[in-house]
Amino acid sequence: EQGDVVPKFTHLLSIVDPKSLVTEVKISELLIPNYKVGDQVEIRIDALGKRPFIGVINRIHPTIDQETSQGTIEVKLTPIPKGARGGQLCRVILKTSPVPSLSIPFNALRQDKKGEYVYVFKKGRAKRVEVRSGLRHGRYVDIPFGLNENTRVITKGFINIRDGKKVVDTTMRRKRNNRTQPIGKTPKDAVVQREEK
Repeated sequence: EQGDVVPKFTHLLSIVDPKSLVTEVKISELLIPNYKVGDQVEIRIDALGKRPFIGVINRIHPTIDQETSQGTIEVKLTPIPKGARGGQLCRVILKTSPVPSLSIPFNALRQDKKGEYVYVFKKGRAKRVEVRSGLRHGRYVDIPFGLNENTRVITKGFINIRDGKKVVDTTMRRKRNNRTQPIGKTPKDAVVQREEK
């Protein structure tokens, strides 16, 4: 009311430009280099049904959240769909070109105070290899640094395993009576498999 007094920094009103609607998207810092201002994205607004709308990346924030390792991308709706309002829930679909990468089963990735690592199978022994993980895709995780293609990674049997310990490859198979059977498998064996690409 006229003449009322309010404390400093009290929020009094919001000014909204209905001709400009922007949605903010949090994405992994590993994905941000794949996008640039002006790229088109697909947007779906729950209140407006399943119809897709076109949005354009308007701004990429220059800083990354240290706690979540995520950055922020602002997407502007152009043109603004009929019925769109500020505060509605948007679903943004970001597309990018496929990037070749090496992946391993997520359960093969180990971590301690020194960082991330895996055990690889080398000449009948487990060898610790320092790695750096990337994006996770279901049961698999990308390994951009530390491994080469076709490296044999230990994926099971981590109890009492250590660098240099003798392990048995239970993925080796032999044919017997026209049936494929595993050999050398015991409960304490470490199972290895070729990494997925």
